[in-house]
Amino acid sequence: MTTQKLPRRSRATTAKVDAGKLGKLLRLALSSDQPGEITAAVGALRRAMCAAGLDLHQLADAAERGLQPQQQPLQQGQRGSWGPPAPSLNDWNSMAWWCFHRRYHLAVHQRELVEDLLLGRGEGFDDGQICSWAISELRAMVERVRAELRSTSVSEVER
Repeated sequence: MTTQKLPRRSRATTAKVDAGKLGKLLRLALSSDQPGEITAAVGALRRAMCAAGLDLHQLADAAERGLQPQQQPLQQGQRGSWGPPAPSLNDWNSMAWWCFHRRYHLAVHQRELVEDLLLGRGEGFDDGQICSWAISELRAMVERVRAELRSTSVSEVER
């Protein structure tokens, strides 16, 4: 089997991009005030990019992507606003903190219940354990506040 030797430009390159080297050459080319140094740096940059299988357009695309403001993607269950995460309806503590954060959507007696539960006092505890009626009340509060927030956000969108 005869293999034809391809010209150098047509050969597949397996060279990896040395980002550090490209960065140094780019900095040198753009920061120097000596014309000969700029020309040499640009030539070395072009040779390094060619060896890595890159062209000017890929370098420009990388610069554009790098200059875009970076936004962190939201993790699962994370919200885009400040505040506690969505409460687990099986965890009284998370429901209580969620309700406390939205306490101005609650009636005064409900606010007091939430505060008492978070402080570990009041009628919501029996021998150090939270009572089942207190958990039921927290679930009902969460559902009422969620419904109110949904209706508020829908009416704001309609405006």
